[in-house]
Amino acid sequence: MKIKVMYRAQCLAAVEGYGPEYDIDNILEPTLIISISSTDDTIPEMLEQARNNMVRHVEFLQFDDIDTSAIIGGLIPMSEDDANQIIDTFLKYKNAVSQIIVHCDAGYSRSPAVAAALCIAFGMSDAEFFGPGYCPNMHVYRTMLRALEKRNII
Repeated sequence: MKIKVMYRAQCLAAVEGYGPEYDIDNILEPTLIISISSTDDTIPEMLEQARNNMVRHVEFLQFDDIDTSAIIGGLIPMSEDDANQIIDTFLKYKNAVSQIIVHCDAGYSRSPAVAAALCIAFGMSDAEFFGPGYCPNMHVYRTMLRALEKRNII
């Protein structure tokens, strides 16, 4: 299983067939997209309206990029329900796809945290998402790991 992280514009470009213009490959294999938006952003519904038949499903979530479990200044952190929504989707599609793309606004914090946790669920190393170019949101990462543990996936 390939697990990739993108920022929003990259993901849209990869779905629409002009990924190389954004330094990313086009989606040419069965793919699950986990789309994370901030609570004040619009959901990029055009991802599921695209004519790319390799996109098997797009799961939309909205939570803010804060590294805490408390709501601060109106910003809403990832919840256990959000983590379980991702896990439910992962379980439903893991045998129907060969790659999972996780995107958020910048592809820097929330999406690498989710991708790293999904790597652990597959028994793979999460080191790639703790390297250069990423700064995983540790609240998101820990919330995902706790939810995976509660469900005996890891």
